[in-house]
Amino acid sequence: MEWSCHKNTHYAAAVDDHGRLLGHREFPANDRGYADLLSWVQGHGDVAAIGVGSRAPDPSGRP
Repeated sequence: MEWSCHKNTHYAAAVDDHGRLLGHREFPANDRGYADLLSWVQGHGDVAAIGVGSRAPDPSGRP
């Protein structure tokens, strides 16, 4: 499972053990959106791993 963190929305994608996309969806970055994201993740069965991506700059100043 991967998702990208942003100020207003979060985007999640579910991928199986073979790298096949099972689904993807965007959620609002608020209490309801977090609950919906958790429910969506749990709807894809057992989660083996979660990856997080961010477009925020590196605090060290590196690109």
